[in-house]
Amino acid sequence: MTGVATATAVDTGHAIPSVNRPNVTSVGTVIWLSSELMFFAALFAMYFTLRSVMGAEYWQESAEALNLPFSAPIRRSWCFPP
Repeated sequence: MTGVATATAVDTGHAIPSVNRPNVTSVGTVIWLSSELMFFAALFAMYFTLRSVMGAEYWQESAEALNLPFSAPIRRSWCFPP
């Protein structure tokens, strides 16, 4: 038999590829913390921008709404619920 090719099977075994991936929980925590950081950074930036643009007069005339008798019942209900 000429012209016939033969092949032998080589058993190489099953190699398990080692994938080096970060932990999903760690990645999720980092993403959540970064989103919270950006959210609070935007809030503080908005507060300081409004405070500098509106001027001191606006904040002084609105300060009377923050007096102690007005806020005491609200603060008491938050700190000491019934």
